[in-house]
Order: sequence, then C-alpha cells, then structure tokens
Amino acid sequence: MHPTDEHLLPWFVAAGAGGRQPATRIHASLTYGDLGMDAYAFGPAAARLAV
Repeated sequence: MHPTDEHLLPWFVAAGAGGRQPATRIHASLTYGDLGMDAYAFGPAAARLAV
C-alpha cells in the first residue's frame, strides 16, 4: 500500500531507466512484521548484485 503517489512513482522511473530487462530483487526483509524493506537493481549489471 502506498499512501500517496510520491511513494510509488519512483519505482516506475527506475524501471523505465532500467530498460527491457526485468528488475532483480537484491534484498528483501520485513521491519516490524509488515514494512517491506526490499531493494531492486535494474539493467544488465543487476544479476551481479543479487545475493
């Protein structure tokens, strides 16, 4: 859930800048049991960052 657009719109900007390859999740965790702290990498070098 994103309370306002400025929390979600940066995702689309980054995804568009990443080109045609899908995003790679390089980190995933939860804080307080429900606050997602995921990090994504875009572009051809993204696979090298994945754990």
